[in-house]
Amino acid sequence: PYDSDGYWYPVRVCNMVLAYNPEKYSADELPKTFKDFAGDPSLNNVISMGNPLTSGTAFAAVSALTSKYGYEYFDALRANIAKLGARAAEVRAGSVLSLGPARTPLDLILMDPPYGTGAGSVALDKLGRLGWAGPGTWISIETSRDEVPDVAGFVADVSRVHGKARLTLLRAAA
Repeated sequence: PYDSDGYWYPVRVCNMVLAYNPEKYSADELPKTFKDFAGDPSLNNVISMGNPLTSGTAFAAVSALTSKYGYEYFDALRANIAKLGARAAEVRAGSVLSLGPARTPLDLILMDPPYGTGAGSVALDKLGRLGWAGPGTWISIETSRDEVPDVAGFVADVSRVHGKARLTLLRAAA
């Protein structure tokens, strides 16, 4: 966990996981790697990630995927979307606040807004109002440990505190 000579000590580990809703998919019907996700046409319009320009964790994910697979990984995502003629699915680098109405809710939304700003709750409210988050959507949001996402229409299934961070898994209220 740390350098035996005392030069460094890890303070944060950014986990990258492939999560899915077991009520909608079985584990054996889904891709097993991030690279497989890029080319799987059955996952059109059901994948989302944070903006790497404003989210440190999303930036770490994009950096790791680029390092492992090269920029071709993101080219493959865009090609998959174009091949399917998907208009609602995009690989985008922009703020949630610039989104318009969704054609269909996403299955999974990963959010990592700036700590202590309330931006996560504001973004989540907008995602819900515009239809990006629906009854079957799982939302994972990382905030500061003292910041508890509280947005009308969403309930927390579980919340865990790790160091300075809180990770909350939400669903739309029934």
